[in-house]
Amino acid sequence: MFTSSDYYMQSLSDWVKKFNAKKNIDSYFGTSWNKLLAEKEYNTLCDSDDAKYESDEDGLGLMFPHVIQGKEKTPKTKSYYEAFYTSPFCNDVLLQFAKETIENEQLGSRNVTDMLCVSFSANDYVGHNYGPHSQEVMDITIRTDRLLEDFFSYLDKRIGLKNCLITLTADHGIAPIPDYVKTRFPNADVGKITPKEIRFFTERFLNNTFGTFSDTTHWIDFVIHHNIYISEKACRMKNISIEQAANIIQDSLLQMTEIGDVFRSDELKNGSRQTPFYTKLKNSFYEKRSGDVFFVMKPYYQENRGSNTTHGAPYHYDAHVPLIFFGKGISKKESSEDCAPIDLATTLSSLLGIEFPPMNEGRVLEVSTKR
Repeated sequence: MFTSSDYYMQSLSDWVKKFNAKKNIDSYFGTSWNKLLAEKEYNTLCDSDDAKYESDEDGLGLMFPHVIQGKEKTPKTKSYYEAFYTSPFCNDVLLQFAKETIENEQLGSRNVTDMLCVSFSANDYVGHNYGPHSQEVMDITIRTDRLLEDFFSYLDKRIGLKNCLITLTADHGIAPIPDYVKTRFPNADVGKITPKEIRFFTERFLNNTFGTFSDTTHWIDFVIHHNIYISEKACRMKNISIEQAANIIQDSLLQMTEIGDVFRSDELKNGSRQTPFYTKLKNSFYEKRSGDVFFVMKPYYQENRGSNTTHGAPYHYDAHVPLIFFGKGISKKESSEDCAPIDLATTLSSLLGIEFPPMNEGRVLEVSTKR
């Protein structure tokens, strides 16, 4: 089902309601996700199909073929839809919707500049479940390539690619599954640690330093996405500041095998400790919502948040994504210069001759032959 926010409209357009009424997603129940290419192509480039460290979280199984039915094996259940989202068929339905959006909203035919953003998110789900070296990731990548070919052919016939400016990018990379790395390099320094373990470790150090509580009070409120949130109530009860507790946490975490570096919030705010990754961490820090302490795992270590593998580290395998421009006036070249997805909006604004976004932080990339 496709929906929107009442920020944009009070009710969905009739054509969206009709699209949803077709229940295209439900029609995929029981469909098998089979390999698109010959078996030898996957065995040459990928991990084995029956790797035990992959995830069967959505009831899809570890090996091809993956039957899209969910854990309950009945239609219209939560696990069925989760299985569907973790399959290439999710991208197929999204492409159908994108085409209908273009036709019903008359994009590209109104004598104004239209922008359509499409996010093929199934690739993300597959990557989390099976890992970047899996046969599933290879298969959905090939399918996405062919899906884009279909989409671009459609755009060429309906609008003309000469009238389109196309950009492709991603929001993140992904780390290899630690167990996969171990199969290749048995002595590799890799692993996972859960937020619960980090919380237990830091609580123990704070208890040893400032004392325990007679009630149910804990030192730590949350540990999530590399952020540690210290309890203000606990600090008041022990008559210490958040900063004092943060100092102890910083010292304790640096003793852990899995932790590469630790920053207190005041260090990220005032830039008092510069490191090679400081700028990246500073860009991820938002004072009103971020934690009191932010930790960085060592390379190839992960904060285990439930999925099989994840992202969020400042290292190349997590931070490197493609940024591709295609269209009239775009020069044919490949660049290895440092850039970021935030440069996309600025560069598009320059190419289209419109004002930069109000909160713009990116820069204009040299991609046009017009300069």
